[in-house]
Amino acid sequence: MTILDFILSYRYSLRNFSKIDFLIGYKNTYKNSLNILYRSLIKQKFPINATLKNGKKIQLKNARESYLLTAKSFWKYSEIQDDHIIIHPKHMDSIKFFDWLERGDLIAIFLSEEYKFLPVKGQIVIDIGGNAGDSAIYFALKGAKKVIALEPSVLNYNTAQKNLKINNQLDKVEFLLAACSDKNGTIKIDPNMAGNQAKISLSDNGTSIPTFSLKHILENYDIDSAVLKIDCEGCEYDSILGTSKENLRKFSHIQIEYHYGYRNLQSKLEECGFDVESSKPIRFKKGEYVGFINATRNNDQ
Repeated sequence: MTILDFILSYRYSLRNFSKIDFLIGYKNTYKNSLNILYRSLIKQKFPINATLKNGKKIQLKNARESYLLTAKSFWKYSEIQDDHIIIHPKHMDSIKFFDWLERGDLIAIFLSEEYKFLPVKGQIVIDIGGNAGDSAIYFALKGAKKVIALEPSVLNYNTAQKNLKINNQLDKVEFLLAACSDKNGTIKIDPNMAGNQAKISLSDNGTSIPTFSLKHILENYDIDSAVLKIDCEGCEYDSILGTSKENLRKFSHIQIEYHYGYRNLQSKLEECGFDVESSKPIRFKKGEYVGFINATRNNDQ
């Protein structure tokens, strides 16, 4: 990132948080909305005891939970059950989802369709950062031929297995307890690591999981053509920068959520013959500057 990127990232972040519909959403959802805004977005101090407009008291464990419940689309297209939620997207079958408050990103994936850039119908999709199975289920319902998903969190992985089963996607989705890197190996991670923004936390006494390179995944599954989605809280840099041009060009389309700037990723993809569009970084929290990269292989090269 350039110095200008850093400066503008604060501006873009403040612009998002100051949008009137964002503030109204909190006001219309919580009785103590000002306290929740202050503690979740500024102090980032959790848990927060919240009171909904209907008088129900709940405890918010992170900023994502506090925001999720303010979205109009959430209440319009969702049914909350005792142990799961049912989402009714506009253009696909309904989805049942366990552990929906702690894991997954249902609004962004199923209602806002943040991965609609990727033409997955009839394609093999490699899903790096499978979380609790939400994006893999989305790709499967959108007509992917096969989804190969990697997720390093044991807790997220276990939830994903439940979500894939209840949505009848175990045959189409191969969900691996593994991380993506620039080389194959093994790491030990904190077994309690979980959630939508879980970063790999190494632990000498942790759970051993394998790491796979994109090269290994392509070769192991004998893939010559695929679509790639990466949202892995930082592993995108090793995974992309450590992959050869020959292997990257086996992907027709790549969508990456970056977390610490985009310029080296964009340069690498352009050098490999991709047409690239990158959103400007938004300061998400201390040390993180996030956005999306959409890359389309230029077949003239």
